[in-house]
Amino acid sequence: MIVIDDASEDDTVNFLSAQDDVRFFRQEARGERSRARNRGLYESRGRYVMFLDDDDLLEPRALATLSRALDENPDAIASAGARLDWFVAEKWVRRDSHPRFAKKCDMFDALVFGWSAISGQNLYRADAVREVGGYNEEISYTEDRDLWLKVSRLGPVVLRPEVVMRYRIPLVQDRPPDIAEIRERTVQRAIDRIPEADRPAPAPVPSILPPCPVLPASVVTTPAAVTFRTV
Repeated sequence: MIVIDDASEDDTVNFLSAQDDVRFFRQEARGERSRARNRGLYESRGRYVMFLDDDDLLEPRALATLSRALDENPDAIASAGARLDWFVAEKWVRRDSHPRFAKKCDMFDALVFGWSAISGQNLYRADAVREVGGYNEEISYTEDRDLWLKVSRLGPVVLRPEVVMRYRIPLVQDRPPDIAEIRERTVQRAIDRIPEADRPAPAPVPSILPPCPVLPASVVTTPAAVTFRTV
């Protein structure tokens, strides 16, 4: 385990110094999450890497579940499990939307349209994260989504149904009022990075309604012609 102390001002250094199974590194100047995570990536030695915030909790056997998924799928660049959203002040927990069966999917399009897995919910191949340059240190919000959008271009992702983490959600979150616009800019940057040769040809904008058969003009449906049967 690697812990990055991002210029803390409390007793963190003394606490970490007393731990036998932790490698820790201190940043003398605060660099926010992206820089701290890149430092951890630089110091890591394993084939796989997970970035876990200090206020979130892994479930038992989370690492075993996610690493086995990558061992069994050598073409996959990451694995992701389900998470529990823990609303601390309200004292309730819900399972976030996630497949109930194991799948292996190309996730770039899903990421563009809103899917994401937060730090601690997924395990990356370390070489894949290094290949895309790690986290963008110029952004402090949506940095997880930005990394996902870069890594997902390299290969498929294994989605496991098991709950692997508990995500702590405080009553008041540190989010800017324009977070929706920030997410849109993050996605647009990812689209702009796609080489021209890899971009699909423009397609017609789909209709909001699904395709429906057209009824013959002579057919008229009235309430009297409708019957209901209880089985």
